[in-house]
Amino acid sequence: MTRKKKTIIGCCVGLLLVIVACAVANRWLLQGEDGYVVKNYIAQRCWHKNVVQFAQKFGFPYFATQMSCHQKEAMSTDADTLCPCPEATILLQPYDDFTQKEAYQLENELTKHFDDILYGTWTFKVLPTKKMSSQWYYKPRNRYRADKIIGSLEHDVSRNARDTVIIALTHHDISTSIHGQKDYGVMGLSHRLGHACVVSTFRLKKHSQLWKLVTHEFIHAFFGYPHCPKDNTHCIMQDAHGKNTFDKKNNLCDYCKQHIGYFFENKLSSTSMNYQKLCLSLSA
Repeated sequence: MTRKKKTIIGCCVGLLLVIVACAVANRWLLQGEDGYVVKNYIAQRCWHKNVVQFAQKFGFPYFATQMSCHQKEAMSTDADTLCPCPEATILLQPYDDFTQKEAYQLENELTKHFDDILYGTWTFKVLPTKKMSSQWYYKPRNRYRADKIIGSLEHDVSRNARDTVIIALTHHDISTSIHGQKDYGVMGLSHRLGHACVVSTFRLKKHSQLWKLVTHEFIHAFFGYPHCPKDNTHCIMQDAHGKNTFDKKNNLCDYCKQHIGYFFENKLSSTSMNYQKLCLSLSA
C-alpha cells in the first residue's frame, strides 16, 4: 500500500472517529437519566440532520442511517426525511399606520431572536402596507375583529403553502369572542392550522415587547403549540391571563423548548388526532 493511500485511509478513519465521538457526546448531553431530551429537542434533530447530510455526502450511508432520527428508513432516504427540521416563510403584513420602517425593524429583531429561541430555517419577508378593511371594524367598541382579519389573510396564503405563515401587524385595538365574551380585547390571535395570525401594539407597554408577542403567536400557529403547560412566568408561551407580562419574558422555558419538538413531529403527520386537538386558535 502506498503512502498516499495510507494517508487517505487514515484521514477517513480519523474523520469517522470524530463524527462518532460528537454523536456520542451529543446524546449524552441532550438526554437525561429517563432517556428524554433535556434541552432543545429541535436542536437535536437539526444536529442529526447535519450529520446525516455530511455522512451521505462523503459516502457513509450506513452511518447516516444509524445517526438518523428514524433508523428504520432506507439508507437512500434523504436527510430532510430522516431528520426533518422546522422551515417556514414568514410574511409580515403591516396595516394602516404601521410603517414599513417598523416592519423591517421587527424583521431584524425576529431574525436575531428566532436564531436564539427556535432552531430551524426561517425566511422573513415584509409585504407592502395595506389598509384595514371596514368589514373588520367593530364600531360599538371602536376596534377591529381579529378573527375577521385572520379569515381574510387565509385567502392571501395558498392552502398548499403548508410552511407559510402570514402575520398581520397593526397599531389598532383588536378583539375576538373568547372567555365567554362576545368582544374581548386581545394583543394577538393565531389561526388554526397555522397559516395566519394577527398582533397589535395597542396593549403593549413598549416597542421591545413586539417581537415577543409575534414569536408567541407564531409558535401557536406554526407548531400548534398551546400556552406553557407549566405556566412559567418567564416563558414567552405563558398565557397572558388578561395581562401584559412580556417584560418578564425573553425565552422559552426548558419544558417548552423540549416539547415544541414533539408537536412539530405530530404536525408532520397531520392526520394525528392529538395534533388536530392541539392545533386550535389560541389567543395571547
